Amino acid sequence: MVDSLVLSIASESFFPPLDYLDMLPSKDIYPTDVHGETWRFKRAYKGMPKRHLLTTRWSGFVTDKLLVSGDSLVFVRDEHNDLHVGIRRLTSSFGELRISDKVMGFGKVRDEDVIEAVKLGVNMKPFDVVYYPRVGSPEFSMKPSLISTTLQIRWCCGMMFKMTIETEDSSRIS
Repeated sequence: MVDSLVLSIASESFFPPLDYLDMLPSKDIYPTDVHGETWRFKRAYKGMPKRHLLTTRWSGFVTDKLLVSGDSLVFVRDEHNDLHVGIRRLTSSFGELRISDKVMGFGKVRDEDVIEAVKLGVNMKPFDVVYYPRVGSPEFSMKPSLISTTLQIRWCCGMMFKMTIETEDSSRIS
C-alpha cells in the first residue's frame, strides 16, 4: 500500500480535526474530483516520526488517476464547504516546446493529433504514425483489446505513464 504525505498546515486547515488523544488518530474524508466522482480516503496521523497521511482507499485513487511521483494534489473547499480534489501534474523538463509540424520534438506529438488518430482508428480509417523505436522495445503493433482498454481511461493533458521495456538480457522493467 502506498500512503501519501500531507503537509501539516494543509491537513489542519482543510480536513476535519483529529483527536490526537486516540492511539491512532484518523478520520475519513470525502473529496470530489473534477469529474464529479466522490472519493473516500482515510486521513491518519501515524508513523515515525508522526505525520499526516492519506491511507485507506488511497491506492485506488492513485491507480485511477494514473498519478506518478511528482504529481501534486490540490484540495479546495467551495462556497458550501464541500471538499474538492484536483491534480497538478508534474511538468516535463523540456517545457512546452511546439513545432508547426505534427512532431513536437523529443518524441512528442501534439494532443490534437493523438485525438485525431484515435477518432480515425475507432472508425477503422487509416492514420499516420510517428514511431521512435527504443532498444528493447520490440512491440509496435498493439492488440485491439489493449487499445479498447486504454480508450476507457480518462486521459488528461500532461499525464505520465509507465512503459514496460525489455532489456538486453530479456528481463522486463517498468
